[in-house]
Amino acid sequence: MNSPSAQIPSVLASLLAAKSPTDQFHYLRKYLTSDASLISPIYNIPPSPRSRDDYISRALLFFRMWVRECDVKVRRWAWNEGKGVAFLEVEIVPVVRGVVGIRENLRGYLGWVGGERIAKWEVWERWRGWSVGGVVVLGLRKDVGGVWRVGKIEVLGQPVVGFPSPEEFLCGRLIH
Repeated sequence: MNSPSAQIPSVLASLLAAKSPTDQFHYLRKYLTSDASLISPIYNIPPSPRSRDDYISRALLFFRMWVRECDVKVRRWAWNEGKGVAFLEVEIVPVVRGVVGIRENLRGYLGWVGGERIAKWEVWERWRGWSVGGVVVLGLRKDVGGVWRVGKIEVLGQPVVGFPSPEEFLCGRLIH
């Protein structure tokens, strides 16, 4: 990123809402350092020389197995260039994959009572999930060419009452 203050929301959206695994891998290589780390309630991937390609890319592919696509909205965010830290409150609405083959199984079992209607059901192929809110902290650093890249992704979970605003967070309330 040449201008994190303008690009951070779109970068996060492109990482999570890429249209294909190939696009997602392209965005990972473009925006993450090769030794990036990912800390979340599900994953704890420490930095290592090839963590982006060996671990983070696989974690996101696992995510894509269940979530075909998603809408990512950044509710509010702040960027502190001096600390190289971005704080984002996000809302993610996943489109979850249906159970493979369940529609065909139902059609086979109920063919005599309306199998053609079941064949037209879209619910088994695509299901729009509930909105999930969360807080994401990105640690960025400049590479040799002066381009900002994400070196750390930390998913803190749901924002709660009393959680600091992006401005409070970046002013040092939670950063040690």
